[in-house]
Amino acid sequence: KMKKLMRIMTTVLVFSMLMSMAATAAPSPTKVRRTYRSYVLRNLKKSKYPYRKTRYYDINKDGIKELIVSYEAGVRIAYQFYTYHNGRVKKMHKSDFYGCNGISAMTNNRKYICITQSNGASDSSETIYKISNRKLKKVATYRMKGNRVYRNGKRVSKSKIRAVWRHQMPI
Repeated sequence: KMKKLMRIMTTVLVFSMLMSMAATAAPSPTKVRRTYRSYVLRNLKKSKYPYRKTRYYDINKDGIKELIVSYEAGVRIAYQFYTYHNGRVKKMHKSDFYGCNGISAMTNNRKYICITQSNGASDSSETIYKISNRKLKKVATYRMKGNRVYRNGKRVSKSKIRAVWRHQMPI
């Protein structure tokens, strides 16, 4: 009887481990992309911006690409970022990023992205974000105003912003 009970318990344990592994398996890229496409068609049809583009990029290198939606209006772009979690699409920030000129991945730390904004020839900023708990979290903002460079509001040397520029790769 003891051997039979041990076999049953072993079978139950193995079965529960297999079910647990199946539940935590990463979704297929096709399923993620289909879910994103359906979300865009259902929720992002109407916009005050005439041109909408979508792209996919794995910001945090977890094997699941995030959805990046850009709305273009002249030289300015508004961005929205979404991630896939538990079969659903989740927005990664509260407000849109307006007045942007571009977005890039940071090549020195591939889990970060950088959003470039410009208010004119002598006033621009580079804001670096990472994903934390399925939200975009600001890491640092470099602002160039005239000949001066600031990191999070404190003046720094120009070499700091040059280092940011050197490590950007458009996505």
